[in-house]
Amino acid sequence: MEEDYIFKSYSMQGLMAYTVGEYEEAVKCFDIALKINPRDANTWFYKGLTLGKLGRNEEAIKCFEETLKINPEYADAWYNKGVALGAIGRNEEAIKCYDEALRINPKDTEAWYNKGVALGELGRYEEAIRCFDEALKINPKLADAWNNKGAALYYLGKYEEAINCCDEVLRINPNYEKASQLKYICLKKLGKI
Repeated sequence: MEEDYIFKSYSMQGLMAYTVGEYEEAVKCFDIALKINPRDANTWFYKGLTLGKLGRNEEAIKCFEETLKINPEYADAWYNKGVALGAIGRNEEAIKCYDEALRINPKDTEAWYNKGVALGELGRYEEAIRCFDEALKINPKLADAWNNKGAALYYLGKYEEAINCCDEVLRINPNYEKASQLKYICLKKLGKI
């Protein structure tokens, strides 16, 4: 009983430290909690998130894998494992993680978006566009998805369509610099400036 109290105490301290951006302290708390109860999926998950914030993506991946050993249906663990894999350039593996997250939660806008980003990184622009479209069906105001869809269209030589995406981004956020730059490049490619 006392061990359970100590576990919960350190796990909560870790969450509080994470919330206020004290990531090193959070990792220490999660480590102590996991020594007491190494079968707690949430603690592994939050340790992984924390390590990701510290840029320690390889370690974060291992934490998400531990989470998934305990609960293979933990959609956020699949998603965040994908994010960590993508951060270190392992995009094929990241895509598989996003696919798992989407199998569990097909309405996960961020998973659709990040899958599109990973596909774009691999030069698979048509597939990336389909993912951005799925994200935009769920959240049509997601400026990053519009912008990345525009970039994918640009790489496919579809400059007019890319400009339409940039216009949509700029309707959502008039100060979105990347969209302004992409629109300018597309207009130049079309000989309109």
